[in-house]
Amino acid sequence: LEKDEKKHSRALTAAHKDLRLSWTKDHMTWNNEWHKVVWSDEKKFNLDAPDGFSYYWHDLRKEEEIFSTRPLGGGSVMIWASFGWGGKSSICFVDGRMNAKGYREVLKKHLIDIRSCMGGSDWIFQQDNAPIHRAKVNLT
Repeated sequence: LEKDEKKHSRALTAAHKDLRLSWTKDHMTWNNEWHKVVWSDEKKFNLDAPDGFSYYWHDLRKEEEIFSTRPLGGGSVMIWASFGWGGKSSICFVDGRMNAKGYREVLKKHLIDIRSCMGGSDWIFQQDNAPIHRAKVNLT
């Protein structure tokens, strides 16, 4: 990895690896139980540049081309969505930075969409355990 890439990637600790392995072992016998799982995540898209990473792919057989540059920046868009076996939520466009309170509001508004797809309220919500997801206000 190049220097700029290292600051964005975080190595998994032994504890992280043990927790992932334990979770996997606990769930590897699931069959129809996976039909109850709802996955969710958010993603920020920069409108005129990479998302903080300093590498990119291009065809080495061709000359590099730069299609657009904007010295003042082009802003960004953040979205949130969820999906499960039976369907998906609508895409939520998030205003500004996502924080714990904003995340809770997104869940209140958009998880209702997926309830009907999942056949009621007997489902398991999965998220990636980001700090805003683990905030005390969101654990109730």
